[in-house]
Amino acid sequence: MVNADGTADWDHCIDDPLNSRRKRIGENEVLRFRIDIQSSGACLLSTPVDAAVQFDSLTTALASARVTAADAEADIDIWMDGLYMYVHQPQGWPRRITH
Repeated sequence: MVNADGTADWDHCIDDPLNSRRKRIGENEVLRFRIDIQSSGACLLSTPVDAAVQFDSLTTALASARVTAADAEADIDIWMDGLYMYVHQPQGWPRRITH
């Protein structure tokens, strides 16, 4: 994304692995996670503190993200074979994500 002054706004570049893992909406801070699904089905979860942990499935990676977030509002970027999916989870994580 390019700002009005012509400078790049890298906070909106979803393909940047160094992308900020947190963003603010109003006064609330929203956690951001990235999950990379490998061809084997294993998933690499990148957390808001830039830790990366591998899990055997999307289900376990999402469960870990939810525990890490403590059910707080979060954005999840999911990548699989070049396909990008974005999921916003409001407080309490009411949306069910299945693979």
